[in-house]
Amino acid sequence: MKEISVLIVSNRRPAKLKRLLESIVKFAQAEKTETLVLINGEDKETESLVNDFSALRPDVRYFKTPGLNRGEARNFLIKNSNGRILYFLDDDVLIKNDVFTLIADKFRSFRDISIIGGPNLNMPGSSLFQQCQGFALASFFGTLWISRRYKKSGQERLVDESGLILCNLAAEKDIFIKTDMRFPDNFSAAEENLLLARLARLGYKAMYIPRLEVFHERRATYGEFFKQIFTYGKGRVQIFKSFPSYINPVHFLPVILLLCLAAAPFIKSRLYWSILMIYPVMDIFFSSLISFKKRDLRIFFILLFIFPTIHLAYALAFLLEILRRERRISL
Repeated sequence: MKEISVLIVSNRRPAKLKRLLESIVKFAQAEKTETLVLINGEDKETESLVNDFSALRPDVRYFKTPGLNRGEARNFLIKNSNGRILYFLDDDVLIKNDVFTLIADKFRSFRDISIIGGPNLNMPGSSLFQQCQGFALASFFGTLWISRRYKKSGQERLVDESGLILCNLAAEKDIFIKTDMRFPDNFSAAEENLLLARLARLGYKAMYIPRLEVFHERRATYGEFFKQIFTYGKGRVQIFKSFPSYINPVHFLPVILLLCLAAAPFIKSRLYWSILMIYPVMDIFFSSLISFKKRDLRIFFILLFIFPTIHLAYALAFLLEILRRERRISL
């Protein structure tokens, strides 16, 4: 049995996958680590790329499937892994230090911890727009407690699902065997959050490790970023539908904002409008604060639109998914 199985799902992003695989083989020891790539759909270029890596490193293997959902794809990799520890990475991240030794050491040091994760930071060489996405996601104003996923801060500490993200997440394989639990196979996003919440209810502990960092490529265009946040909103509602006891009122705040904005033209109360104006004031304040810290005025103008996009795209998806007819969530 290997010590760590690195699990990656990829489709039609060979250049990004190549960057990740090069960073993995730089630090991973072949005798202790295996890297499994699931090519999710027809993709000859990616298949050729992974073949080349496999020829040089037998610990790099790949599988092909005809387009599985996100959860299904990761469940497939779990089933075919041989490692004691499963390390989930997205194909558009980059490793710049020996995270594998760190992961193994932490699981040995903290015997009562079954899941660990760390931050995903802005990719070196990102465009200014991509950097601003990271700044906003890492801001408490932007994403509240979820912001912990996007910045390297504080000490090693226990966290709930809001502090971890699947693009940089390690878990003992034994917990999947003992609980027979898997990722939900038809979620739009946030499939790891439901899994982590269910595991927490069973008593499994998760820890945030600031040093366990990866660099994650942000969306290249505004449309892609809007779609990303929209998908997050849908995924959160799917968690509620599957796990009603896990509802957190905080997740409804963007929806309240959206409804208040929609109602504003029909309400003449000065008090109502005064309260509503708190949001643009906060938007200006936090955009200014980050711009000042980064010493770049352009960041201010970009964040002015990024923050409302995060809140309103999430809220719109949340509402639309709530209004959809109840559907069965597969686990």
